[in-house]
Amino acid sequence: MKQSLKIWIQGFLLLLLCNGLQVLKAQPIDSLIREVLQENPQLKALELEYRAAQQVAPQVGQLPDPQLGLGVFVLPPQTRTGPQWIRLGVTQMLPWKGTLDARESLADGKAAVHLQAIEQTQLQLVLEFQQNYLQLYKLREDQRILRGKMRFFEALESLALSRVETSKGSLADVVLVQVKKRELEHQLALLETKENVPLANLNALRAQPQSTEITIRDSLAFAWLPYDRNALPEALLMQHPGVRVLQDQQRIRELDKAVNRLSAKPDFGVGIDYLFVSKRQDMDVPNNGQDVLMPRVSLNLPLNKSKYEHRDLQLDLEKEALEFRKENLLLDLNRRLEQAWNLRDEAQLEIAFYQDQKEKLQSSLRLLQSEYSNQRIGMSELLELHLTDIEYERGILEAIVKSYQAVWLMESIIKVD
Repeated sequence: MKQSLKIWIQGFLLLLLCNGLQVLKAQPIDSLIREVLQENPQLKALELEYRAAQQVAPQVGQLPDPQLGLGVFVLPPQTRTGPQWIRLGVTQMLPWKGTLDARESLADGKAAVHLQAIEQTQLQLVLEFQQNYLQLYKLREDQRILRGKMRFFEALESLALSRVETSKGSLADVVLVQVKKRELEHQLALLETKENVPLANLNALRAQPQSTEITIRDSLAFAWLPYDRNALPEALLMQHPGVRVLQDQQRIRELDKAVNRLSAKPDFGVGIDYLFVSKRQDMDVPNNGQDVLMPRVSLNLPLNKSKYEHRDLQLDLEKEALEFRKENLLLDLNRRLEQAWNLRDEAQLEIAFYQDQKEKLQSSLRLLQSEYSNQRIGMSELLELHLTDIEYERGILEAIVKSYQAVWLMESIIKVD
């Protein structure tokens, strides 16, 4: 007896330990989202592209490399002080004043766009993760609801069997309960199979193997939107990273125009040549064999102005196109906001309706189960009410999921502090 008790206690403690470990392994959505932001390959690529873009400004802000020239006279020209054999020269081109600074500003502007692109991608990935998380959460909560109802059906089956054994009930009642139980088991199997898709999506976003298990710890209550529909400032939409990307790209066109105008200015060049001269052998002259040092100045004249004019026109048209893209994006953001509001409204109506119906149904179920025991109603009516109860529970779950869809959709549009 003592040995049996000891084994039972050990088994009980092992069960508690396993449950405790399961809770420890459970991951709330906030920690999972942090994994997405840290491990997602797309974000890592964008961050590296931003760091790479930052290296452009130091390159374009430097003077052009000097040109070094070396020439050997195959037929040395004869001068008064002797024949010239070798010519050595170096030249440094100097862009118009402000050109290098303008090129640096343009490169910095292009790099800044990558930051907004990173933030925009983060919002998209987080929303995608949240949508798949809700899908997985709903599938598992649906299973919990069905498993809970299975216990009621098992109790009804036992009740029906006991009535048959006492000749107070019909075997048809037992078969009917078993059929409904089998339907619930089939639904449970389908729900378990459907888990694979959102689970694979969640793991892919976290750069984890597709089969990695995610234990959901969150128990979601109804979520409320953080803004009032009539008090939402329109200016908040302008803070969306997608809008800021387009604004930055418009600013880049202006910086590009500044570079283009400076490119239409002349470039200067300064240099120096050194000529090696050999002594004359046929006579002795003053400065015989003296080398030659010749400073030089050059000017690069951009005579073809039309290409710069066409470049300006191109940049103006691109800037105008970006304005229309920004307008279209704002319309799309407003459309998505309206979608969030509608989801919120649907969720509010549904949860109020299903909670009220479920409360009324619960009292009826207790009463009707007692009446079935007293042979006042049939099994089919009782089962029908239990199936309706499942619909109400799943309706409440659907309303909760919709409320989070509305909140998270809005957070992907408006930065909530």
